[in-house]
Amino acid sequence: VAAGLVASRVAVGAIAYSETGRALLPPFILQTDWLPVMIILATAVGTGVVGIVASFVSFLRRPLHELTRSAD
Repeated sequence: VAAGLVASRVAVGAIAYSETGRALLPPFILQTDWLPVMIILATAVGTGVVGIVASFVSFLRRPLHELTRSAD
């Protein structure tokens, strides 16, 4: 998200001038709709937490002798 914001500000800053080189009037203002971004981030974080917790619970439920058994 941070890289996207920086890249968009650089791109908008580069094109915010008219063909004569003057700044655009009114100035070009970059706006971000944060709701979709937050939904995607929350989904990614939630999925990661569920995966880590599921792996941890699976590890704890497996008997220690199965985890340390070497292949014969």
